[in-house]
Amino acid sequence: MIRTVNLPCEPAEVYSVLTDPIRLAAWLNVTSATTGIDIFHVFEVVEKKTDPAWQVRGVVVHYETDRQIQVEARETDHAPKGPLTFTIEPEGERAVLQIEWEQRFILPLVERMIDPQSVIRLELISQKLRKGKAFYPDSTCAEHPSPA
Repeated sequence: MIRTVNLPCEPAEVYSVLTDPIRLAAWLNVTSATTGIDIFHVFEVVEKKTDPAWQVRGVVVHYETDRQIQVEARETDHAPKGPLTFTIEPEGERAVLQIEWEQRFILPLVERMIDPQSVIRLELISQKLRKGKAFYPDSTCAEHPSPA
């Protein structure tokens, strides 16, 4: 399955949010996220507030900075597994995010990513990043200085 969404930010900003746990959790408005292009290459999104039935865990198996992240995704019981690919293409000063997956358990994550409210949250995060500020998913949506 494939879904595409136009996003009001640059490809590098989308990639930055996909690979940062605080930004990813804020974008998707979820309980927690663990992600990163590091020694562990983990990708995890957990929702306990509104729908504890879904979460996606996986391992980043391939990435191209600012362009693509490929994840081998699993449900919480570690089965079934399947590919989940985020491809980011530039369109002027904006980005087009294409999400491709096979397993049905990934659909709630995809729906959350393309939801209009999520797109608005991503735009706010992007604006704060451009101003050199981090966005934290707390109840006040407070601005905090970005770590240097």
